[in-house]
Amino acid sequence: MTQNPKHPTAEVAVRINKAGQSPRFDELEQLARVSQHIDAIVLPKFSRKGYNELVHFIDKHFHKGTEESRKVYKIWALVETPNCLVNLQGQLYSLAKDQFSHSRLRGMIFGAEDYAQSSAITRTPSLTELLYPRQQLVAICKAWHLECLDLVSTNFRDMDTLRAECQQGSQFGFTGKQAIHPTQIPIIHEAFSPSKESVDHAERLLEKYIAEESGDRRGAWEFEGKMIDRPVVLNAIRVLRLAFNYNVVPDKAKSEEIITKAEKQSKEQSRRNQDVTEG
Repeated sequence: MTQNPKHPTAEVAVRINKAGQSPRFDELEQLARVSQHIDAIVLPKFSRKGYNELVHFIDKHFHKGTEESRKVYKIWALVETPNCLVNLQGQLYSLAKDQFSHSRLRGMIFGAEDYAQSSAITRTPSLTELLYPRQQLVAICKAWHLECLDLVSTNFRDMDTLRAECQQGSQFGFTGKQAIHPTQIPIIHEAFSPSKESVDHAERLLEKYIAEESGDRRGAWEFEGKMIDRPVVLNAIRVLRLAFNYNVVPDKAKSEEIITKAEKQSKEQSRRNQDVTEG
């Protein structure tokens, strides 16, 4: 961890263990010694109690960076049991009351093997038996603006199955997928990063939106033969921001400028529409 440089867009995340509902503090004490090399912590079997204890320990013992650049450690949480899944909405609602604490939560990870074991589910290649918990987790994460990582494909030599799982997970709305072997990473990146065609389309759409959106316009408008409204614009912003984060845009400065202007304009449009509704 301390000798090999990481990829410029990668983050170092370390999974810890738990003792009951609490994180293993002896493990965290070891990690605190090298915390300047860590970007995130992965918390198993998510619970509000364990999460809050982890946040407090990090704030007290982890490397804090400099006064000019304070380091903020993100937390990924594993959802591995039916109890965790059915209580997740309420747990997140309670966390949201503490905005600073909630802002540390980067996303959720679906732990399929533990979930299947605790649910007495028989695993099959089709993954049909895990359809509900996967889609339920995605829905909750979308509602709370969290990243959501799909289950791991355990047979790391079966690339066809991996591709099929990636395609399904992407269609469900997962933002990424766990990898158990380095050979899986290129396929996962390809599946969850926007295609060149979708990035080009998003840039063209947003450029027209920025150039032509006026103070009087509300509702749908035409672009390349299709009717466009605000949800389509928001999806184009999402695609371009995802491409920006994956570092697959040809001109990062241009893309960043488009995203910034489009987001500002979309918010102004939403405000205008709200004023009309209230009026």
